[in-house]
Amino acid sequence: MRKIKLLNLTFILFLFFSCGPNDDDGTTSSLPNLTTEGKNTFGCKINEQIFLPRDAGGLNINDPVPILKALYVYDEYFFNGYRLSIFADNEILNKSIRIEMTGSQTPLEEGGIYPIIIEENDNIHATYGFWDDIVYNDDGTGYQLVYVYTTNNEVSGELEIIKLDTENQIISGTFWFDSEEVNSGEIAEIREGRFDITYTISF
Repeated sequence: MRKIKLLNLTFILFLFFSCGPNDDDGTTSSLPNLTTEGKNTFGCKINEQIFLPRDAGGLNINDPVPILKALYVYDEYFFNGYRLSIFADNEILNKSIRIEMTGSQTPLEEGGIYPIIIEENDNIHATYGFWDDIVYNDDGTGYQLVYVYTTNNEVSGELEIIKLDTENQIISGTFWFDSEEVNSGEIAEIREGRFDITYTISF
């Protein structure tokens, strides 16, 4: 009985350490190839630095959000039309990219090229965000600085849908955009973006 308990403990420790922090933040990797097979890849350059989705690793039950996800669905009740959401998160760098559309009466088309502009119904817009580590005050309370860069009518970009397979739920394409930090007005350049994702229709 004691031997079985020891084996169980060894297995648990193995799982814990094998799920430890991930040291690969993606910045020294290459951008993924342009594919259209639903390989669940995403990449771009943020101010010339490579950005890829990355999980920080470890056992974190309080962070159920996947590092890469896509949704494309028509729902009149919730979204007043077509809804697109492509989200990529790098938990090591504390950075994320989001491309979204809500309330469109026109479906996306394979081969279509769409402007990425201001966040309004029927428009495609994009957000780049990053957040610093928690800063602690002298009294022990803490806060986190969050920086949000968004597209608008002057600071914009472009999305190309290379493949949209509604039967197998695959969306693939390329993108680029400039985005403006909502407080400082600083501009971030997002370039050479590409994605090849199997999307969901549930939310």
